[in-house]
Amino acid sequence: MTDPTETAGFWLPAYTGRTDAEQLDYAKRLINKLDSAVVALVETYRNTSGSPLAGATDPGRLSTREKTRWTRCRNIGNDLRTIADAASLLKDSIAGGAAVQRAAVSLGDAFEGMQALESCDVLNSMIDSPDRFNPWQQNYENEARNFYRDWYPQVRTVHTAAREFARVLKSAMPADPRFVIPPAIPTSPPYIGAVR
Repeated sequence: MTDPTETAGFWLPAYTGRTDAEQLDYAKRLINKLDSAVVALVETYRNTSGSPLAGATDPGRLSTREKTRWTRCRNIGNDLRTIADAASLLKDSIAGGAAVQRAAVSLGDAFEGMQALESCDVLNSMIDSPDRFNPWQQNYENEARNFYRDWYPQVRTVHTAAREFARVLKSAMPADPRFVIPPAIPTSPPYIGAVR
């Protein structure tokens, strides 16, 4: 399990079930946790500039809000890793028929392309141990710029695959009114001035 101090509360425990019904129920929990984590991550960056904080020559120049944002991103990223591990397990063995299996494979494969959140770990390390990242400002700006450029399209790809997995899963299972297909997230990132 992820260190409980470095989680945002969306982590998914390892699968321990034994039946097809338990596996499908676990898949529904995966979708719900994933959607909640993605929504929280989008909210974390809502109305931000979408670029590194200008003039941050060292961690002391970052606002508490900026530092908190990177910590929250790291914690959500840790949670999403547990969800990615679960998706990888399900893609190899899920019950429910060929359509469910294909959608599970697509979701597992989508997670493989989600690398941008690793920047949040790096940025937290830069804040905690600035001497290891000289020149600090250049390293900070490069890492943050790469994150801001890549995270939203990567997360959106995973979320879209999860929505398709949810759609196929829902049609393959008995009706469960509590299980809903998550709404799509917008096509553009939540930055100030982003085109919708």
